[in-house]
Amino acid sequence: MNEFCANFYELWHYYDLGDFSRYMYESGAYPAVFYVMLAFIVVPLVLYYVVIDHIQLARWWKWLVMVFVCSLACAIVGALMGNATVDQYLIEKNIHHTSIVDTAVVSFGLIVFAWTAVLSFVASLLFQHLSVKSRRIPF
Repeated sequence: MNEFCANFYELWHYYDLGDFSRYMYESGAYPAVFYVMLAFIVVPLVLYYVVIDHIQLARWWKWLVMVFVCSLACAIVGALMGNATVDQYLIEKNIHHTSIVDTAVVSFGLIVFAWTAVLSFVASLLFQHLSVKSRRIPF
C-alpha cells in the first residue's frame, strides 16, 4: 500500500519532493495520509448527500464551498501529518543533515489538496444518486 500511495502522491514520479518524499516513503507515512484523505472525502459527502440532504443546501456554490473547505482542511492535516512523521523518523534514525525544505511540505499539502478536490468531485458524481434533494449537484 505504501508503494501505491507514494506513487499516487508523487504523481507517478513526475513530482518528486526529494528527501521529503524519500523519508515519507521510508517511514511509511503515505498510507496514513491517504486514509485521512479518504475520510475527508467520504464523511462530508455522506453528510451532504444522505444525512442532511436539505433543499437549502442544494446549490452548486454551497457544494463547492464544502469541497474547498474539506480539501483545505485535508491538505493542512496531511501536510502536518507528513511533516511530523518525517521529523519523528529522522529523530529515530538519528539523521541530522537533510536537504528537506519547508516548501516540500507546502507542496505536499497542495498535492493533497488537489487530489482531495478531484476525488471529492468524482465521489460526488457517485453520491448524488443517493440523494433526493441534491441529486443535481454538482450538475
